[in-house]
Amino acid sequence: MTERKFNRRQFGRIGVGATAMAFGIGVRTDSDLRNYLGTLFNEDVDHRFINKQALLCANECGDAKIPFSLAFDTGQLPYKLLVPGLSKANYPDVPDGWDWKFIPMLAADGLPPPEPKKPERPKWSREVLLNPVFKGPSDRPLVALTVDDGYFNRDEILQTIVDMNASATFLIIGSVMDSDPNFIIKANNSGRITWGNHTYTHMDLSAKSVDQIQSELGRTEEALKRICGATTIPVMRPPGGSRSNTSIAAAADLGLRTFMWNVSGDAGTQWTSNNPQALVNYYMGLLDAQTNPWGSIVLLHFRTSTSAALPGIIKGIRARGMEPVSFDKLYEGGRV
Repeated sequence: MTERKFNRRQFGRIGVGATAMAFGIGVRTDSDLRNYLGTLFNEDVDHRFINKQALLCANECGDAKIPFSLAFDTGQLPYKLLVPGLSKANYPDVPDGWDWKFIPMLAADGLPPPEPKKPERPKWSREVLLNPVFKGPSDRPLVALTVDDGYFNRDEILQTIVDMNASATFLIIGSVMDSDPNFIIKANNSGRITWGNHTYTHMDLSAKSVDQIQSELGRTEEALKRICGATTIPVMRPPGGSRSNTSIAAAADLGLRTFMWNVSGDAGTQWTSNNPQALVNYYMGLLDAQTNPWGSIVLLHFRTSTSAALPGIIKGIRARGMEPVSFDKLYEGGRV
């Protein structure tokens, strides 16, 4: 799915047929395109019809992305026209008789990056699930970026991850999911986020019974599925890192593996949003202290100071030749 933007003056000057060619439709004249669109819409198509349909579509869909759509700008209102098959992910080949100048004219703003394809969630045996993780596979220059709790700065942290083309695993408390389902849907639809289980009430699991543990984890899994159809399986992080043999086994019975971390430190009161670089430096120092930082699990929290520091943390990870990713990416390909 892609969308191109160009203004109405260019649209009228180069003609509908040339526009169609730039989007990969094998038609040579305006009338060919009108016939093509006429087949789709069962009407005689002209420029006025295209404008009308685009306006209707814009009114119905707002700024939402529309699969297989052509977008153009009248200068005041961004119109979107639903034309299946028009969009193309790369610059199209231009057949004989077409002028290359049409292509850069329509592609001046470039294409938006494709939404990332989420890797498959790991599938592990019970034997693997019973082994807690403190650091991930170190065979690739990847670092797991994980964010816990979800009480504050949800939108800001998600937006940073999206804007910087990173990915992460969110371990949001189930009760917070239920309090803000729209955010959960938005995060899931971003294509940048996978999920982990952090209990429903942020309960200390270390001294709880199997039933209590599984109730907390089960309610969170149910909340996520109900809200957006996603799953926390197979990732679980006990609140505060408090765990026991009982909690590890109880989680494994639900298909969940206990994930800890080897790089953390944003929870202290010494960090403020007024000096985000101090927190960035602290995290980079922890990474630099690792014998091999590849596969590190970075623990962050949804809070103001972390939100302010997150761009610097992502840049710092990349400056060290690594990429911040979700657990799913870190463990793709059958890694354990």
